[in-house]
Amino acid sequence: MQVQALDFINEKRPHERILNQIIKENLNSYFQQLEQRERYLPAHIKREFLKLKDCGNLNRGFVRVHCYHCNKDKLVGFSCKGRTLCPSCNGRRMNDTAAHLSDHVFPKTNIRQWVMSFPFQLRYLMAYNSKLQSSILSIFIRTINSHYKRKAKKQQIIDPQVGSVTVIQRFGGSLNLNVHFHTIFIDGVISNKEFHQFAPDDEAVKALILKIKTRVIRHLKRKGYMQEPDDLPENQLLQDYPELSNSLSASIENKFKDGQRPKQINKLYSPKWEPPEGRRMAYLDGFSLHANVHLGPRNQEGRERLFRYIARPAISHKRLFITKEGNIRYQLKNHWRDGTSELEFPPEKLLDRLVSLVPPPMMNLTRYHGVFAPNYKKRKEVIPKQKEKKLTSKDTKRKDYRTPWAELLKRVFKIDILQCRKCHNKMDLMETVTSPKIIEKILKALNLNEPDTTLDPARGPPETDEFAEEYQDYDDWC
Repeated sequence: MQVQALDFINEKRPHERILNQIIKENLNSYFQQLEQRERYLPAHIKREFLKLKDCGNLNRGFVRVHCYHCNKDKLVGFSCKGRTLCPSCNGRRMNDTAAHLSDHVFPKTNIRQWVMSFPFQLRYLMAYNSKLQSSILSIFIRTINSHYKRKAKKQQIIDPQVGSVTVIQRFGGSLNLNVHFHTIFIDGVISNKEFHQFAPDDEAVKALILKIKTRVIRHLKRKGYMQEPDDLPENQLLQDYPELSNSLSASIENKFKDGQRPKQINKLYSPKWEPPEGRRMAYLDGFSLHANVHLGPRNQEGRERLFRYIARPAISHKRLFITKEGNIRYQLKNHWRDGTSELEFPPEKLLDRLVSLVPPPMMNLTRYHGVFAPNYKKRKEVIPKQKEKKLTSKDTKRKDYRTPWAELLKRVFKIDILQCRKCHNKMDLMETVTSPKIIEKILKALNLNEPDTTLDPARGPPETDEFAEEYQDYDDWC
């Protein structure tokens, strides 16, 4: 019997991934340094790192699939189901979300992406204050809804309704903390099951950004966020977890906590900052609104690609590299204006940057609004109708809320993970193995040596020059 051990997403084993190696070698040292300074982080942040460490490792359990034609097996490791840091699990969630929005939420109408960004101070407030984040998102959604409904009422359309889906992204292209909204609207209104398109122009976007800024500032004043710094409600985070507060503040400005910036590779010059410009784009005192991305009802492939874009993970395994000095380089998806193509981080400072990206527990990052909201009475009349399938003896009444991973791989990458690579026949699921004793016996019998994912012990602090000078005479005497 031939056995092939595969990761649950690709053939690269978990211990070979750079991010897993960084966590294994440096996580204990990072937390020990914090404890020596009597600084601590919330428990959910460390759990996120520990889950990623064991993602896809066969020692934690696996599923065995078998091909009866060529007698070949595959062992597929379990995913960690991480929420933020794991590129593999978040890649699966990205494809699942895109398939769900494309097949079960958005009807065949024109859609438009609205991207809303905020000033640095407001990003810090929303990073750990879920109530404030939700209230600002409500202001943004109501403002765009009123724009579409106002256009519809001028055309004397009766009872116009708007629908949208928002994905709250917490990251920027340089792994920095940047809380902003990616919202997909139907580009118009729905009335009596009919769609009426109303595309915004440049002047409308400029008017909307002014309204959003005015309403957000008014809300902050009413809630007491525009007072003296010592009286700000968000300082509770600074009192409970000062180290986390410092990490958030530094990450928003794309800096380390010591004030330095990541090393920029291939930087040519320092350009003067200029406000962003473009079609259907407006910038006002740190508030930015972009609405130029729109797709028609027939572009099914483009719509699903847009849904994957808004739900994409923060980190990509393919863009991480280790230098000869042991530092980590992260390749930017798009080069900056000054020519920067990569950013270089020391390992422990990269961990500190990743800490800022982990959201608090119970903070929902995907929201449904308007006709797509779960409590909308006529939602079934708007969303696409589901195809009825013939029930078999294997079917149950339980609804599947997630698309199987094998189907997602086949849908996105044209890869059938259940197809045998030798004889191209379909492989069958044999068993799920979770018992540690049985796992050890099977791996030992198959000569599959999985690496130990136990964290490396914390390293001691490096010796300073003052310490070496103090004991130099002693060493010479010995």
